[in-house]
Amino acid sequence: MIEYDLVIYPRKLLVELQSQETIDRIIEDFVYNDGTKISKDDFIAKGATTSHVMNKYGEYGILVVFSPENIISKDFAHEAFHVANFIADICGLDYVKDTGNEHIAYLIGYVISLFEDWKNKTFKK
Repeated sequence: MIEYDLVIYPRKLLVELQSQETIDRIIEDFVYNDGTKISKDDFIAKGATTSHVMNKYGEYGILVVFSPENIISKDFAHEAFHVANFIADICGLDYVKDTGNEHIAYLIGYVISLFEDWKNKTFKK
């Protein structure tokens, strides 16, 4: 798992490659932000998941887990939107009609760049 600082936003971004071992570690080390336990069923038949989580030290983060076959740009964009949506909810960022919502667009672009960094480090190009 690679942890990224989202700089101006009050959460860490945690990115992981899905395997049985990593799922077991996630279940042991994290719960959802509301305290609900994470289960193996939460990962069944999903190409990627994005969740607002809390670790065993009470620190919050946004966890993104990609299955090996879903490490492609469309999945990066999809999950980056979910990350941006969680951050918008946490920070009270508004979506404003007919403005282009640059603040959200920049955040999505930044998250995708972190996903690319994770991919390069995970698969050591």
